[in-house]
Order: sequence, then C-alpha cells, then structure tokens
Amino acid sequence: LVAGVLYILRKRFGEIGNRSFKKNFLSHTKTFGAIYVLLVVLVFVQVMRCEGAEPAPAPKEVEVSSNLFPDFLPYTLLVDAGGIWHAQSPPIYPEWVEICYSEPARMTRLKMKAQDDSEGGSEHKRSPKDFCVQGSNDRKNWVEVLEVRDNLFKDGGEGKKWAFENDSSYRYYRIYITASGDPALLTIQKIELK
Repeated sequence: LVAGVLYILRKRFGEIGNRSFKKNFLSHTKTFGAIYVLLVVLVFVQVMRCEGAEPAPAPKEVEVSSNLFPDFLPYTLLVDAGGIWHAQSPPIYPEWVEICYSEPARMTRLKMKAQDDSEGGSEHKRSPKDFCVQGSNDRKNWVEVLEVRDNLFKDGGEGKKWAFENDSSYRYYRIYITASGDPALLTIQKIELK
C-alpha cells in the first residue's frame, strides 16, 4: 500500500526529495488530502475489522496469539508456507492462538500438524499436549468446544484430527494450550478448523 502511494506521488509530483516535488506537492494539497483520507480510512478498516465494526474481508486468519515472535508469526499456521508458530521460551502457560472469521461459523473438526523434525531431531515433542478449543463472539466470554489431554505426537510433521460436538457458531476460535510434550518449548506447524 505504501509503495503504491509513493509510486502515485512520484508519478504525479516528480522524484521525492528534489525541488520540483516539493513545489508540485504543495500546489496540489487537495490531492494530498485525498490520499491522506484514503490512508486513514484503510488503516481504520484494518484495525476495526475484527472488532465488530465491519466484517473481515478474508474468510479466516490468525489474528493474535499469546506471543508474536517476528520470525514465527501465527498467520503461518493457516497456510502451507513452511513456517511454524513458536510460543515464548520457555512457555508461560496458558499460551494461545486465536483465529478470527469474517462471520460466525460452526466448527466441528480440528486438524493439527506437529513441527517437522530436523535430521535426528525431536521437534515434534514441542507440540501441544494439553489444550482445548474455545469459541467466542465477543472475545470475552469463551465456550470450550473440545478438550484434549495427554496428546503426544510421535513423529515430525505428523498430523492429528479431532471431531467434536458444537451446536453454536462463533466468530473467534482459539487453541488454548496448557502444556506441551517438551516443557521448555511449544511449537505448532499448522492448524485447520472446519
């Protein structure tokens, strides 16, 4: 978005930093005002999208988690990007990952994939051992729809599935984790709710 705005400004007013840009830019304050208003509106929509002001344009996305390491962001959990989500190390439970849907949806299945093992490694043990899936429409009142205890992944990249009863639709779902197979680390490679 920023790159697009800079491109438009350069085309309209000349190279940024030279004298003609400043002169042309100042003489076209209406254009600048329109661009500024557009940017403010786009930022407002982005911030408010999962706060109930407007439906989110994407069908689903990981909004937030208990930890946001720049190299291991939670959005990779819903795509086949080869990324993984890391909690802080060591984990301070509970740790969680929240998914925001554009409108309330009734989910009845969870699929989770353990982190791939390095050669001779045991990264799969970092996966959630005790966790639950919770649903909410306001991010304040959470209803548990699935509880899993003593879950252990045996291999890196292993996927597991759980079916659960759920008669309600929720806009927000979260994986609420209270223990992992490795007390020092917690990772997830992929999750899928249907």
